[in-house]
Amino acid sequence: MNFENSNDHLVRIAKNTVSLFSESMIGRISSFVFTLVVVRHLSTSNFGFYSSIVNFVAIGVGLAEFGISYVLIREIAQQKNRGTELFSGGIIVALPLFVISALGTVGVAVLLGYERSFVLLLVLATLGGLGNTLVLLTGAVFRAFERMVMLSVVNSAILISATGAGILWVWHGATVRDLILLFGATPVINALILMGYVLRCFAKFSVREGARSWKQLVCDAAPLAVYSVCALVLLRFNVIWLSKIRGMAETGIFCAARNITDTLSLVILSVVAAVFPFMAVQWKESTLSAVKHYERTLRFFILFGMGVTVGVFFLSEKIIPFLYSDRYLESAFCLKILIWAFMFNALSGPVGMLLVVTKERLKQYIPYAVGVTSINVAMNIWWIPAYGYYAASLVEALSCFLLFAVKIVALGDILPARPRWFKVTWRSIVAGTLMGTVLWVMRNSSLMGSIVAGFIVYAACLGVLGEFNGEYHRTMEYLRRLKT
Repeated sequence: MNFENSNDHLVRIAKNTVSLFSESMIGRISSFVFTLVVVRHLSTSNFGFYSSIVNFVAIGVGLAEFGISYVLIREIAQQKNRGTELFSGGIIVALPLFVISALGTVGVAVLLGYERSFVLLLVLATLGGLGNTLVLLTGAVFRAFERMVMLSVVNSAILISATGAGILWVWHGATVRDLILLFGATPVINALILMGYVLRCFAKFSVREGARSWKQLVCDAAPLAVYSVCALVLLRFNVIWLSKIRGMAETGIFCAARNITDTLSLVILSVVAAVFPFMAVQWKESTLSAVKHYERTLRFFILFGMGVTVGVFFLSEKIIPFLYSDRYLESAFCLKILIWAFMFNALSGPVGMLLVVTKERLKQYIPYAVGVTSINVAMNIWWIPAYGYYAASLVEALSCFLLFAVKIVALGDILPARPRWFKVTWRSIVAGTLMGTVLWVMRNSSLMGSIVAGFIVYAACLGVLGEFNGEYHRTMEYLRRLKT
């Protein structure tokens, strides 16, 4: 019976992961294709201009959302009968926070001395911030009820439609202003559709019921809000400071490399989003069971992260011209550094999930997150004026390493048993080292030839070292049970 329950959990997680991963990939591919069209249509400076506005809005969304979506996922997953109360409380908190964050975002742009056209377009883009905030809150309800398939279908349809319309618009001469208008309108439409589905199927909006929970939501979300804002500053401040100090052209070079690592990070985010509701329930029922599932999640992250990191590091000079153009060759050096930031984020991803689940431990982690964020801001302010996008890339990688180290220390206080790090990681490290050696030897080969050879070497090495023996034995056991 335990075996069957375990397989049911794994199947459900796999289905949700595939749904969220599919949505993320559709979104990222749509965004990436759209970005390629925009890059060819706009100048490097205008692309940096557009990217800077997007990063401003992203910070505003983080402030408005206040970490409430993760609290909603955790609480509704554990108490589904409180869906209406919790969802209504989240809306009541988020709307005034959006107004404050929008005014604050525009105010910062004015204080930093951005030109008038930038500020006016930023005001227009903040409408998208409201839409994104509501998408996060409604999406939290879908995730708490583990209805990721429907969520993925709606989000994917909106993204594909917006991308198609955007590409047609660009081909007909869209300006940066037009692209910002599309950027603002798309999440608003998405939020209206998701809100209608939630109100019809999962929860209602009630000011009276929301009034009972909004204060508790704020208290529960406050540590998470600080954590989320720190993550946003770590991810976005370098772009904003780079655009202000070194200009929009260098910002475009840096964002081209960041676009690739952001795409890869969506795989990690999709798995965390799919596993999070299940982990919230497991932690409440059995902490030892949570350790087991943490190791399974970590194992996937190290398998995926090591292979991708080594491959991108050795192939960055071939990847950039293939995806963009020779104008962005300088992005290859940024990519070599940023891919290690991706690796550290992948390894620490499951820890962040556990910090959110455990509530109290998250509060103890906040001072360290604030400390690393302060170091990040100080180093960017110090180094970017002299070294530009090289400094932005290096500081990001260093900050991700520091956060990874802090999270590993925090992990010792969260779990009742230490994860078996060596057992989980050593095969991937050996396979990644061998793969890197092969790619270095093949450095004069074509990009596609190197990718195929690297994948074969990595997968074969993992197989020979016995990385997949557990899956093989579980599959055979499952087939034998089906026969009986």
